[in-house]
Amino acid sequence: MFYYLNNITKIFLICFTLFIFAFVSEKVHSDSLSMPEAKKIFDAVDRSVPVIKWKCRIEHGHPLIDITSVPPQKDNYYEEYVVLYDLKSKRFIVDGEICVPWIDGSVPTIKKELGYSFDGKKYAYWERKFDDKGNRELAGFASISLDMTQVEYVKDFIVSNGSRTGFGAGFPGWVTLTKKDFHGAIRISDLLAEWDSRHSLVTLRTTSMGKLEIEGIITWDNGTDRHVNLMCELSNNAIVSKSVRFSRFQNKDYIGKEYLVEFIKNGQGKFVPKIVRACYPLDKRMTILYFSDIEFDPKVNEQSFQLQIPNGTYVTDHITKKYYKVGDIVDEDKAISDFMTRYNLTGNVPAQSKVASIVRYSLITIGGLMILISLFLIIRKRWLKL
Repeated sequence: MFYYLNNITKIFLICFTLFIFAFVSEKVHSDSLSMPEAKKIFDAVDRSVPVIKWKCRIEHGHPLIDITSVPPQKDNYYEEYVVLYDLKSKRFIVDGEICVPWIDGSVPTIKKELGYSFDGKKYAYWERKFDDKGNRELAGFASISLDMTQVEYVKDFIVSNGSRTGFGAGFPGWVTLTKKDFHGAIRISDLLAEWDSRHSLVTLRTTSMGKLEIEGIITWDNGTDRHVNLMCELSNNAIVSKSVRFSRFQNKDYIGKEYLVEFIKNGQGKFVPKIVRACYPLDKRMTILYFSDIEFDPKVNEQSFQLQIPNGTYVTDHITKKYYKVGDIVDEDKAISDFMTRYNLTGNVPAQSKVASIVRYSLITIGGLMILISLFLIIRKRWLKL
């Protein structure tokens, strides 16, 4: 009899456990969301976020443990940014501070403060180092150009859609992704369109918890395929709260990289990322991104994207072909000559400048003489009539 009671107890406990698991687990609707419906959702999110401003501190190399036990590390490898990004015009301006390893240096790390921008016409950047006591270098370096490849940090920001400064994971309608020939932030609507055209979409369905589960296949750098799973919070600005990219190791599938997003409401009442963990389970490491002051559609004008280069900074201006120091009185001939010398360009620039000046002044003189002659003829003609 006791034997049967024990079996009944076991069966009851199993059923109770299954009931609890089914209750707390996320139920998936049987009806999958259609591709046009999903695109409509994310297109609407894209249109609602034309300009974004945020602060982000990125810390690298943390052990893969509970994030609540990992406070910000001031002395570790980190990056801090204040960013203004116009998603429509692709204008941006970044002010930052970074601490990076200094290989074979006199100290383990080196710190820099920097800024870079694109105002819709030209690219600009500056940076200067400072020591552990916070003493800034009097001399930094800067570059201005119409070619983004001649300006540090700018190309990486543009190609990755700002993911270097934290943009992507946790932002409404966006996700951070690595695939063949690309690493950075990508619109979910663009990702869906790509998967739809390649017939590589695996799952697109809503859950009873107000989420949208998306699974697709991306091509890796070595040509192999990788599965990516996204969990989107439909009721919270379509934020991707979790994204998983699977890797294959020794013929087995593992989680290669996982983004976990903790989000809050900002001052505008919209859900935004607070903390993002980029986890690498195989390496047992993670990168942590701390966000603050996220603002949607702040008021901007042309001056909002103009980079201010500090005094004492040496500027290489590829547009005017000059090399000079900010804050000094610039000698035009010397600035052009120094630029030519730095880039091993030929030509006697001061002589060319003097010739140009002579031609300019000659034209002005000739123009003035012509005006005087015209006035003389007009006066003479009137005088003759009298």
